[in-house]
Amino acid sequence: MAFVGDKTVSGYLVDDPKEVTTRSHKQMVVARLAENRRVMDRETQQWKDGPTTFYDVAVEMRREQLAQNTLASLRKGAHVVVTGGHHVEPVIVNEEPRLNHHIWAKDIAVSLAHTQVQLPAREAEHEPGLDAQDIARQQGQDWGWNPGQDWGGPGR
Repeated sequence: MAFVGDKTVSGYLVDDPKEVTTRSHKQMVVARLAENRRVMDRETQQWKDGPTTFYDVAVEMRREQLAQNTLASLRKGAHVVVTGGHHVEPVIVNEEPRLNHHIWAKDIAVSLAHTQVQLPAREAEHEPGLDAQDIARQQGQDWGWNPGQDWGGPGR
């Protein structure tokens, strides 16, 4: 299996993540991800579905929190973004050469483009009615700008 480099992919889980034990007795959490791309048809000048690339995503148990959260939070059909080490392995399927894509996940996130996520509420750590800039001032920090100020963002 050849290491290609770190990669970030976005797609849908094809199945529920599950915990498995390999032949070499390593435990990990695995899932399969389908990345769908849209491509422009130059003849019709319309967008159409392009080829789907499948990735076998693995989370090593040494990344215990990521593995536990993946099992507890994700289900088949979830749209996720995965970042990690991309490995490619050539295989022959029905006498045709193909590539198996594997990602050793460093991070997995739910895409907010397709799903709403509710985070658990935190207890108030400061007085009600104070915003982040007020808290920074109380702690002797100066942000050097105020929200009404032109900050020179994109298009300025």
